[in-house]
Amino acid sequence: VNDTVTIPDDATLDITGDLSIEFWIKIDSMQNTAAMLISKRGSSDYAAPFQVSLDNRTGAGFTRAIRFNLGSGTSLVVITANSAVTLGEWTHVLARVSGTTMQIYINGAEAASGTFSGTRQANDSPVMVGVYPGTGSFRFAGMLDELKIHAEAIGPEVPVQALAITTSSLPSGIVNQAYATTVAASGGTPPYAWSQTGLPTNLSLNTSTGEITGTPLVGDIGDHAVSITVDDSDAGTDTSNYT
Repeated sequence: VNDTVTIPDDATLDITGDLSIEFWIKIDSMQNTAAMLISKRGSSDYAAPFQVSLDNRTGAGFTRAIRFNLGSGTSLVVITANSAVTLGEWTHVLARVSGTTMQIYINGAEAASGTFSGTRQANDSPVMVGVYPGTGSFRFAGMLDELKIHAEAIGPEVPVQALAITTSSLPSGIVNQAYATTVAASGGTPPYAWSQTGLPTNLSLNTSTGEITGTPLVGDIGDHAVSITVDDSDAGTDTSNYT
């Protein structure tokens, strides 16, 4: 979340034929700015084999738009899917090239298309995730998941998002006061089944909903190493540890 990632250069990432870039994205808010999501920018945007960004510069006519760029050596070819990302929700994005046709799919539906002209580019730059290469600016504040880059034009079908616990921490309890909090998860194939180890004796976890309830007692004072696991109905599993 809100970090940047550097993927070292590799010949397999210099894709000058059919191309697909897919990922899940979630933002809870966004300022009136643009953010780079994925870029293999070299000395200039014109030299980039591919770039995908999120643009919320409303004065320029963009509202949480996904923009897909290909450098041609002397220019930049851009297509834009406006109003593509909904706040607070996971969105699946597929940006692809098939022949000379560029397309953006949002949750499996085509949202933008265009035609590339020029010469596709390759370079020795790394792939940067979450920041505009060479500048440290246009940083992405949000979550990206399951980023994949394919040297083919894959179909627009939306894959099942991997199961993941999304609760990062548990609130502290107070002795002799009722405690209630719910651990959340996303992705996978519901319904979910929850299990735990390490909760204080007087607290319990609802195995269907992920809710923790009970009343902490004097003997529960102190830190507890708690491990919570969620399983879905298709053999997916994820575990988070809390203190």
